[in-house]
Amino acid sequence: MDWSTRLFPIGFDFGYAVHYGFGLENPDPGDSCNSRDVVPMKQPLSVIVPVKNERLNIADCIASFHAIADEIIIADSGSTDETLDIAAEFDKV
Repeated sequence: MDWSTRLFPIGFDFGYAVHYGFGLENPDPGDSCNSRDVVPMKQPLSVIVPVKNERLNIADCIASFHAIADEIIIADSGSTDETLDIAAEFDKV
Protein backbone atom coordinates (compact mmCIF):
# COMPACT_ATOMS: atom_id res chain seq x y z
CA MET A 1 0.00 0.00 0.00
CA ASP A 2 1.55 3.32 -1.01
CA TRP A 3 1.22 6.64 0.84
CA SER A 4 -1.60 7.97 -1.37
CA THR A 5 -3.76 4.93 -0.62
CA ARG A 6 -3.24 5.45 3.10
CA LEU A 7 -4.03 9.18 2.90
CA PHE A 8 -6.97 8.83 0.51
CA PRO A 9 -8.47 5.36 1.21
CA ILE A 10 -11.86 6.06 -0.36
CA GLY A 11 -10.77 5.98 -4.00
CA PHE A 12 -9.53 9.56 -4.39
CA ASP A 13 -7.83 9.83 -7.78
CA PHE A 14 -4.71 11.75 -6.76
CA GLY A 15 -3.17 11.72 -10.24
CA TYR A 16 -6.31 13.26 -11.76
CA ALA A 17 -6.49 15.89 -9.02
CA VAL A 18 -2.87 16.92 -9.47
CA HIS A 19 -3.08 16.98 -13.27
CA TYR A 20 -6.39 18.81 -13.56
CA GLY A 21 -6.37 20.82 -10.35
CA PHE A 22 -8.19 20.25 -7.08
CA GLY A 23 -10.86 22.85 -7.80
CA LEU A 24 -13.21 23.58 -10.66
CA GLU A 25 -14.49 26.91 -11.78
CA ASN A 26 -17.26 27.97 -14.11
CA PRO A 27 -15.84 30.43 -16.70
CA ASP A 28 -19.17 32.32 -16.82
CA PRO A 29 -20.58 32.68 -13.28
CA GLY A 30 -23.88 34.00 -14.67
CA ASP A 31 -24.44 30.80 -16.61
CA SER A 32 -25.71 27.60 -15.09
CA CYS A 33 -22.88 25.19 -14.47
CA ASN A 34 -22.99 22.08 -16.59
CA SER A 35 -20.24 19.67 -17.60
CA ARG A 36 -19.22 21.53 -20.76
CA ASP A 37 -18.66 24.75 -18.74
CA VAL A 38 -16.43 23.22 -16.09
CA VAL A 39 -12.73 23.83 -16.68
CA PRO A 40 -9.71 22.71 -14.64
CA MET A 41 -8.25 25.27 -12.26
CA LYS A 42 -4.71 25.10 -10.83
CA GLN A 43 -4.79 25.38 -7.06
CA PRO A 44 -1.67 25.88 -4.98
CA LEU A 45 -0.78 22.85 -2.91
CA SER A 46 0.60 23.20 0.62
CA VAL A 47 1.72 19.97 2.27
CA ILE A 48 1.93 19.72 6.06
CA VAL A 49 4.19 16.97 7.37
CA PRO A 50 3.86 16.16 11.08
CA VAL A 51 7.15 14.69 12.34
CA LYS A 52 9.07 13.62 15.41
CA ASN A 53 12.46 11.93 15.08
CA GLU A 54 11.98 10.91 11.43
CA ARG A 55 15.56 11.36 10.19
CA LEU A 56 15.46 7.99 8.43
CA ASN A 57 12.25 8.77 6.50
CA ILE A 58 11.93 12.53 6.04
CA ALA A 59 14.02 12.85 2.85
CA ASP A 60 12.08 10.11 1.02
CA CYS A 61 8.80 11.51 2.31
CA ILE A 62 9.49 15.04 1.05
CA ALA A 63 10.92 13.77 -2.24
CA SER A 64 7.69 11.84 -2.91
CA PHE A 65 5.63 15.05 -3.28
CA HIS A 66 8.26 17.78 -3.72
CA ALA A 67 7.61 18.22 -7.45
CA ILE A 68 3.90 18.97 -7.03
CA ALA A 69 3.96 20.95 -3.78
CA ASP A 70 4.06 24.74 -3.80
CA GLU A 71 4.82 24.92 -0.09
CA ILE A 72 6.01 22.33 2.45
CA ILE A 73 5.35 22.88 6.13
CA ILE A 74 7.16 20.70 8.66
CA ALA A 75 5.20 20.44 11.91
CA ASP A 76 7.80 19.11 14.33
CA SER A 77 6.78 17.97 17.79
CA GLY A 78 10.16 17.96 19.49
CA SER A 79 12.59 15.98 17.35
CA THR A 80 15.94 15.27 19.01
CA ASP A 81 17.60 13.90 15.86
CA GLU A 82 18.53 15.54 12.54
CA THR A 83 14.98 15.55 11.14
CA LEU A 84 14.73 19.35 10.81
CA ASP A 85 18.24 19.71 9.38
CA ILE A 86 17.47 17.14 6.68
CA ALA A 87 14.11 18.74 5.85
CA ALA A 88 15.74 22.20 5.62
CA GLU A 89 17.93 20.94 2.75
CA PHE A 90 14.85 20.99 0.48
CA ASP A 91 13.58 24.20 -1.07
CA LYS A 92 9.90 25.04 -0.45
CA VAL A 93 10.32 24.04 3.24
